[in-house]
This record gives sequence, structure tokens and C-alpha cells, in this order.
Amino acid sequence: MLLYMTSNQNVGLFDFLVKKQGIIVKKLSGEFYLKKFVINDMRNLSHYSFVAIDLSALKDTEDEIMEAVIAFKSMYYSRLIIFAEGMNYSNPFVSRLVEEGIYNIITATEIEEIKSEIVMCVSDEGMGYHDIIKGPAAGELMPEYSFKGENITIGIAGVLSRIGTTTTAMNLANYLASIGAKVSYIEANANNHLNTLPNVYKGMKAEDECIRYKGVNYMTIKSGNKENSDLSVFDFGVLNDGNLKALKYSKVVIVCGGCKPYELKALYNAILKLKELSINIILSFIPERGRVSLKNDLQIENSIVHFADYSPDLFDGTVNNRIWKDILSEYIFERIT
Repeated sequence: MLLYMTSNQNVGLFDFLVKKQGIIVKKLSGEFYLKKFVINDMRNLSHYSFVAIDLSALKDTEDEIMEAVIAFKSMYYSRLIIFAEGMNYSNPFVSRLVEEGIYNIITATEIEEIKSEIVMCVSDEGMGYHDIIKGPAAGELMPEYSFKGENITIGIAGVLSRIGTTTTAMNLANYLASIGAKVSYIEANANNHLNTLPNVYKGMKAEDECIRYKGVNYMTIKSGNKENSDLSVFDFGVLNDGNLKALKYSKVVIVCGGCKPYELKALYNAILKLKELSINIILSFIPERGRVSLKNDLQIENSIVHFADYSPDLFDGTVNNRIWKDILSEYIFERIT
């Protein structure tokens, strides 16, 4: 079921979903104060799979809309869809929504394109970062980054195998390279994945026990980190007693987990082993509907929970860049030039 808060002129935009997708659409038309609506007027939105909001129907300021969006994410499980006709990522307000992890934003102006974006928004995966980021507009100001310290160590471990640890580590390394950091990825486990990658990715070049690809230096723990890096990402694989001590020496500690019962059990065990540290927990493959309750269950002292979006590409650092920015905010400084 979809709830659509709409201006009178856009009231029929989502009607085609009833026939095309079998989705029941409930409409509220007119003008609204979203902040008041989310916080005070609606007690329970959990029976709606989607809540779509037409920005032209809102009387709030942009700051009030952002407060309402943040409150919505903390209170409800529904997927939030924003109809922002004619806007794009270069619009400061759309950028704020994206920074908050809202990617289901309809920006098209032609009716068929609008419908196409609506279908993407209600699909199983929804829109992703790449769907809303179309690249900088001409003349748009771009950020520059600087880094605090040298060879900042980031330790990443998974609570079990096949939990997304290596994908997380490589994605993070590629994000850092994309913003200008000198970054190394160190395979600090026995999986030996690095040996297989050059056979698949032709652009990978092996030099002196180091593979260079898209600005990242990839090496094994045996070859050692010989590069003068701003940040080094250590992929420890599955957390165990053998790598626990090394992980604890990392400046930034990331633990990868999942939501299946045996994954959660392993996650709690890992948290106990690292209880004296500040840790970032990254959970992958978690449906939006279950994120709020799971985050509440994992409210443990000195830990921060992040939900990763689906990222099948090992070398794509953009999909979860909001997570990387949050985790490394102490070490990365951004300025607009």
C-alpha cells in the first residue's frame, strides 16, 4: 500500500501503479506541513510500504522538511519517495536528501520519464545512489578533501564468512581514492582473493608485490604496506582470536554483519570481544522495513550501526559514500572550492 501526499495538480501521478503493479494508492491532496504531519498527526505508518511526498504540496521550510525526513526514518519502516519535479543533485536541497540516505527521488519532468522513475522507486531494491547522482552540472562547485594524519589504519572484519567484508573493504578503499586520498588495501586474511583479480580485471597492474587499480594500492599482509598512504584499509576476513589483537590496534574498527539469527548471534559475540573499543557495525542485505527495530536492538555503548545499500561492484565507492563519510568524519575534511 502506498500513501501519496500530493498537490492538487499532481494528484493522479501514481494512479497507474494500481493496474501496473497492483499497489493500492491512498491519496491526501492539498497543502501540508510535513513536520507536523509526521510527528503529530500520523500515529502509525507501518502498514504503508511506501510514503510518497509531492514537494509542491508542502508549506514547510527546507530545514523543517529535513527534520521531518529524519524523524520519519527513525519512527517508521516505510520507504520514503520524494517527488521533486525538475530538480537534480545540483540542487542543494536534493543534495541534503541524498546525504541523509534518501535516494528514491523523482526528478523527471516528462510524464513517461516520471512514471519510469516511480516504477524504480517501488521496485524491490528502489533507486540507488547512482540513479539520483547524474554528475555535476556545468559550473557547479565541487568539494576538495584533506586528510588528518598519515597512514590512518582502518580495520575491517566480518562476524562470519560471506557477509560482505571484502566488498566493504574494497568499496571503502575506492571511495577514499575517489576523493584524492593515497590509500592502500591490505589483504590481511588467508582468502587469497587478490591473486585471482588480475585475471578478471584487465586494468590491474602488478608491480613489486603490489597491484595498482583505480588509484588504490592492493597488497597482501605478507608483502607489507610499503606505500606512504593517507589511509590503509586492512581486510581481516572473519574475526577470530588470531586477528583480534591486530584489529584492536586499528584507528577505525568496522565489523560487518547480517540479520539472520546465526549472523546476529555471531555479531553479538564479536561485540563482546570488542566491547572496550568504539566500533562501527555495517549490516548488509537488510530490508528497509526491518532496519529501525534492528537498530534499536543493537543500541550498544560505543557502537554505531550503519545499513549498507546493495553494492555488487568491488570497486564502486559511491554507493555507500554517506556511510564512509560518517565513519571517517574525524579524519577527512571537506571544503567547497
